[in-house]
Amino acid sequence: METNFYTTKQIADLFDVTIRTVQMWGDRGIISVIRTDGGHRRIAESEIEKIQRYLGLKTNADGSSTVSAQKQDGLKILLVEDDEYMLSLYEEAINSWQEPATSVVTANDGYQALIEIGKHDFDLIVADIMMPNIDGAKMIEIIRRNQGEKSPTIAIVTSLEKAQLYQQYAIPKDIEVFEKPVSFAQLHRLALSLSNK
Repeated sequence: METNFYTTKQIADLFDVTIRTVQMWGDRGIISVIRTDGGHRRIAESEIEKIQRYLGLKTNADGSSTVSAQKQDGLKILLVEDDEYMLSLYEEAINSWQEPATSVVTANDGYQALIEIGKHDFDLIVADIMMPNIDGAKMIEIIRRNQGEKSPTIAIVTSLEKAQLYQQYAIPKDIEVFEKPVSFAQLHRLALSLSNK
């Protein structure tokens, strides 16, 4: 019987995750990934069921899948970071959480983040302060101006000391500040507190 294969982009689109998340599923052995002679990743159709189980999806009588209530009620998180390596660390850490249920969207700068914010309603935004195009402080200003009280919870990540941060950037006092290197345990506690609201 002939096996159908999918690209990482097709799988990412199917499950509404990033391509990097699909790559990490392969790297962590959650799914089996085949490499073509050209080095491209391909995922067999049979691996889709593994992803469904991993994400807590259930199969309907007609064979289609729906997200469980826990996943539908999960936190939607936007990660904004211009360092690709750091972005992948964030994603891997968040995807390893048993709870709360989460879905992750990524952006490489404040400009891309604002585009994503226009497309999705996020519960939490985690953003580096120093980024090209639009930095974290300007991004926060635009979000607050446009969304007001409906603004999501925002956490800023910085290598600056807090006194220096507030001196250089106009950061509202209610913004959570994480100093680099980021404590993923601290980020997890913030996510848990938001999921229990």
